[in-house]
Amino acid sequence: MTEELRFDGRPVPVRPGQSVAAALWAAGIRAWRTTRVGGSPRGLFCGIGACHDCIATVDGQPSQRLCLIEARPGLDVTSDPSPILDGSRPDRPGNDPGSTAAYDVAVIGAGPAGLAAAATAALGGAQVVLIDASARPGGQF
Repeated sequence: MTEELRFDGRPVPVRPGQSVAAALWAAGIRAWRTTRVGGSPRGLFCGIGACHDCIATVDGQPSQRLCLIEARPGLDVTSDPSPILDGSRPDRPGNDPGSTAAYDVAVIGAGPAGLAAAATAALGGAQVVLIDASARPGGQF
């Protein structure tokens, strides 16, 4: 039995660790909304949640960035022909704006280079903080 989500009623296979956008892309679905002006098709663009191109409705929640949502069996995803963008971003685990911890090194970006820099600094004895816009390390895609 294949693990799958549903997109506009169509079954879409999912693999562990994929985002919903990656699962749709792998299934050959390249666009799932249109622009408000001109009706141009939009889908995956930045892959890191900075743009609004991959927005759709997930389990009844509109305006969700599919590049940031983990694909898992049973999700119900529907295209949004003209979503309302509220500027919100999904909750990010571990965010604590009141933190006052001190670090020797701050590494911005948890892609391959950032992870290597953080590991190297930590192995050298530095107190390291790794900062990224995504909830998980690994880079844009």
